Amino acid sequence: MEKRSRKKVVMLIIAAILLLSVSIGVTLAYFSDYEEASGGATLKLGGETKMTEGSDSASKHIVVENTGRTDMIIRVMIFDNEHMTVTLENEKDWHVTEIEGGKCYYYTKILAPGKKTSAIDAELSIEWQGEEPEYNFDVTVVHESAQAVYNGKTLVTPKGWDNISKIISPDKEA
Repeated sequence: MEKRSRKKVVMLIIAAILLLSVSIGVTLAYFSDYEEASGGATLKLGGETKMTEGSDSASKHIVVENTGRTDMIIRVMIFDNEHMTVTLENEKDWHVTEIEGGKCYYYTKILAPGKKTSAIDAELSIEWQGEEPEYNFDVTVVHESAQAVYNGKTLVTPKGWDNISKIISPDKEA
């Protein structure tokens, strides 16, 4: 009886080895196969904006233009606002929030391709008597844009943009 059970065990081991050797070959062929491709395609996502920042000795005139091919949402951050008076060309077009070191201006309209925002005018408003103080009057202006993405009729805003979908409506378009 022991001979029969030994034969069965040997036969099972041989069958398992054969099965594994066949499957290893298929597995290696699957993971080592490759195909070369030729040609290519250019992919343009279309989100591009350009900020123009005209300035004279005491003021900056800031406008953002959508130079891409898709609708964009815009924000402009101006740092060192304690010495500045900021006026908006059209106050309905901008929503202002406080940030560390300055203010952030969210454009409340979707900016269509080829369109420009209304202007932000930032003017130094420092008064002193006698000699000019030794102070660096550098003003940093940063603009950011993101492609306007919709989830149904709801605008999806980038992380960290203070949930501005409440102030920007898909119906509003510049």
